[in-house]
Amino acid sequence: MSGRLHSISEAAAVLGVSKFTVRRLIDAGEIKAVNVAARRMIPSSEVDRVMVHGTGRARQRKGEAGAQAQESATPVHGGMA
Repeated sequence: MSGRLHSISEAAAVLGVSKFTVRRLIDAGEIKAVNVAARRMIPSSEVDRVMVHGTGRARQRKGEAGAQAQESATPVHGGMA
């Protein structure tokens, strides 16, 4: 594996979330991390992936929001002409 490794604090700052959120996402398998000298480190490629594509939950929420927006934008014909 090549590339820079980010600490949980660094990854949280880059992603704009808390350290707790990064830890939770690692534990849930949404962000890949490696153990280096008893520290969990996140490869820069993984931070980049999350910035571009989000996590599974973020993608799911984004999809749900898009579906709701489409439903609300669909005209409703209630008999009035």
